Amino acid sequence: MVTLADIEGPKIVVLWSLTCVPCIKLLVALQGFEKEMVSRGIKVVPLLISSNMQQPQVYWQTVVYFLAKSLKGGSWQTYFSKLTPYYDSAGKVFDYMRVQATPTILLLSKTNQVVERKEGMQDWSSVQGNAELMMLLDTLAEAD
Repeated sequence: MVTLADIEGPKIVVLWSLTCVPCIKLLVALQGFEKEMVSRGIKVVPLLISSNMQQPQVYWQTVVYFLAKSLKGGSWQTYFSKLTPYYDSAGKVFDYMRVQATPTILLLSKTNQVVERKEGMQDWSSVQGNAELMMLLDTLAEAD
């Protein structure tokens, strides 16, 4: 089992759910900023959450099927080749982080302290949104 502490360095954790189209769009958008993140040593951690995941392997197969179908025949690797998917098999993150909406975005420092928390879709493709994201990335890269 992997924990957030096992993933070294600052990270953007995206808590997403299977039926959340804005979540998938956000993951696509974040992958587009890969150069900016790599240069700052920041990783993106897509964490599939569910408060009811009794059979994680079956659930994950459903996720893969859903993505392949909704992404017009593509797979996770086709669309998110730079992102490693994780899932909360115990369903604890959902409750612990008091997730109210997906996507929920947590910017975590090197020591896993929450630097910033955002809920809902973020438009980082606009000029203003892009500037906000770059500022967040700088803040995250400099945080303890």
